Amino acid sequence: MVLFLIIIFLGFSLAGYIVMNIIPVFIGFEYGLKIAYYLVNYSGKGTVYSVLMIIPSVAIFVTIIIYTLCISADMSKNLVKITKQEGGVTFEIKPYLKKYTFFSE
Repeated sequence: MVLFLIIIFLGFSLAGYIVMNIIPVFIGFEYGLKIAYYLVNYSGKGTVYSVLMIIPSVAIFVTIIIYTLCISADMSKNLVKITKQEGGVTFEIKPYLKKYTFFSE
């Protein structure tokens, strides 16, 4: 939940788009190490445990994180575009909040 909130708040910043692209690398590294640990220490049992317990939960988690990253990246890019324009363009947050709550319902 903390990572989800960090991604949302990065979407509200101008530099958030740059930082957001690093998050999937750290997630992949973390779960890759976790799976490698079970494979090295428990061999066959570790393989079965990884396939049955770790990989399904990681697949759901990564799907939600990627969806959230796409929304936050879009919002951050729009904020950058609005700050570069000199006109009286306003930023609507309501559509983004509706997209974020898609997984909360």
